[in-house]
Amino acid sequence: MYTSNFFIKLLLIGFLLLFVSTRSWSQGRPVFICEDPPEIQWVNKVGSAYSDVMTLQLAIQSCGGLQSEDVRIVDVALVPYESKEAGVFQKQRKEAEKEISLSDEEDNNDGNTTPPDTPDKQINRPGIDRGAHSQPDTPKPEQASDKSDKSKKPVYDIYKPVQLHEGINRITIEAKNNLDVTGTATLYVEYKNQVKGNLYMLSVGIKEFKNNDIPPLVTPMSDAYALANAFSSQSGKLFNKVDTTILMGVQATRSGILRALDDLRFEATQHDLVIIYLASHGVTERDRFYILPYEAEKDNNFATALRMDEIIEAINSMPCNVIVMVDACHSGAIKTGGRTTAVVRSAPKMEDINIALNIYRKNLPNDSKKIVMAAALENQTALEDPDLGHSVFAEALLEALGSIQVPEKYPTDLKADNGDNILHMNELDLYVSRRVKELRRQMHYGVQDPVTLGSDGLKEKLPVFILK
Repeated sequence: MYTSNFFIKLLLIGFLLLFVSTRSWSQGRPVFICEDPPEIQWVNKVGSAYSDVMTLQLAIQSCGGLQSEDVRIVDVALVPYESKEAGVFQKQRKEAEKEISLSDEEDNNDGNTTPPDTPDKQINRPGIDRGAHSQPDTPKPEQASDKSDKSKKPVYDIYKPVQLHEGINRITIEAKNNLDVTGTATLYVEYKNQVKGNLYMLSVGIKEFKNNDIPPLVTPMSDAYALANAFSSQSGKLFNKVDTTILMGVQATRSGILRALDDLRFEATQHDLVIIYLASHGVTERDRFYILPYEAEKDNNFATALRMDEIIEAINSMPCNVIVMVDACHSGAIKTGGRTTAVVRSAPKMEDINIALNIYRKNLPNDSKKIVMAAALENQTALEDPDLGHSVFAEALLEALGSIQVPEKYPTDLKADNGDNILHMNELDLYVSRRVKELRRQMHYGVQDPVTLGSDGLKEKLPVFILK
C-alpha cells in the first residue's frame, strides 16, 4: 500500500514538472512557449520624411517576451527610383495617404457635427495609434501594452530612431524575443532633402495695461513666451532658422505691433512660414473686432486699438504661408467653491473674422496661403486657468507641440501626431479643436469651439513642427 502511494505521488510530481517546463514567464505572467517569431508592425505607416532622422514607432507582437535593446535596425539601404521595388513603394504610399485623407475628412466632419456637450467620437485610422498623447518613452518599450488582448500575443511598443539617406530608404528591422526567436520586417521611407525655409514668429502677450480702467489678465505673457520658445526649437530641424519677436507689456503698443508686422513683410520670402500669436483683451464694436494693445483707452477703440482687418491686410502683403492664432479675450471670472478659479477670454466673432478675411480674398481670389485660428466661436468665451498656467487654447497648442506634459488633473486619450513625428496644420487644428472642448468639459465650464479658417489643401500639406 505504501509503495503504491509512493509511485502515485512520484507520477504526479513528474506530471507537474513536465507542465512547468512547458511554460515561460514573461512580464510576470505565464505564457506557453512558442516558436512563432516576433511580428513587427509599423504604426507610423507614412512613407515620407521631412528630416534625415526619423523615429519609427513599432508595435511588436511576441509570445516569448521582448526587450527594447533586442530590437535593432539591421540595414538602411537606398532603393533606385527606376526599380520595380520603388514603383511598388510609391503605389503603397499613395494608398496609405488616401486612407489617411479619408480618415481626416471623417474626423473633421465629426468635429463639425458633434454637439458641444457630447464626447468626441474616436475614429481609429488604419495602423495609427489612438492611445494616450505620450512621448516615445511612454509606455516603456520593454513593457507589454495594456491594450493587448490577454488571449493573444502581448504587444510591445518600441521606438527606434533611424538615420535616413536622401531618396527611398529600405529599412530592415530585426526583433529577437527572450527565447532567441527572431523576426524581421522591411519598411520604406522616402526622404527628400528640400531647401528649408525660415520661420518668422511674432508672439504678443499683454497681461497688464497702461490704463487702469482695463482689467489685467493672467496668462497672456506666459502663453506668448511658451509658444515662441516651442517654435524656436525648430531651428535647424523643420526650418533653416527661427527668428522670433516677442512683444510684452510696454513693448506691445499699437505702433509696435504694426511695426513688427511690417518687418515680417520685408523679411519673409515665398519659401518661409510666418506665425503670429496674439493674446490680449478683445472688443467688438460696430461690426469690427479690436485687439487691445498696451496703451489702449476704454471706449476709444477706433483711435487706440488694433483692428483685425489691419492685421489681415498686413499678412495679405506677405508672400509666404501665414498662420495667425488669435487668443483675444474680455475680462470676467468664474467662481467655483467661493473662489475665483479662471478668467474667460472671448475670441473674435466668426462674422468679424470673415469680414477681415474678405479683404485679402477680394484682392487675391486665388490665394490659399493664409490660415486664421480663433480660440472660440461667436458668443463663446475662451478660458484661461491659473492652475494650467495657460489659456485653454494655448494649453492645447503646447500639448500638441509636445512642449508641455498633459496635466494629471486633466488627462486625455487624444494624440496630435499620426505617428510620423511631423505635425501638419490639419493635425494641429484637429487636436486643438478636440482638446479645448475636452478641457472645458473637464473644468465643468460651458462650451468652447476653436475654429480655423483657411484652405483645407494647405492645412493638409503644411508641416509646422517636427516632434521629438
